[in-house]
Amino acid sequence: MNRALFEGGMGRYAVLGHEQVTADNTSGGVPLPNPPNDNRVRRIVLRAKADYLFKSDGSDPNDGKGMYVLKDEIVVTDSDPALIRLYASPSADVRIIYYGT
Repeated sequence: MNRALFEGGMGRYAVLGHEQVTADNTSGGVPLPNPPNDNRVRRIVLRAKADYLFKSDGSDPNDGKGMYVLKDEIVVTDSDPALIRLYASPSADVRIIYYGT
């Protein structure tokens, strides 16, 4: 576990909730579930047991566009949750933790 990520970088934020979403290739980009206390979310951590694509600009990722994330790799983002889209082929269960104030 990355001590700086979980002890230093997250220390000022409270856990707001956990979610899971299945990223797949049937709908272009799968959005994140509506986070609890949406207006309080400041940081999002994602981790999956399969490879997937990630975009945080509101556009749909596909086989040629998006940040390629390897299984078990941790993604930390301060992006707006409403703009995040996930894509996987065939599918990937992505675990999500929302942090905020």
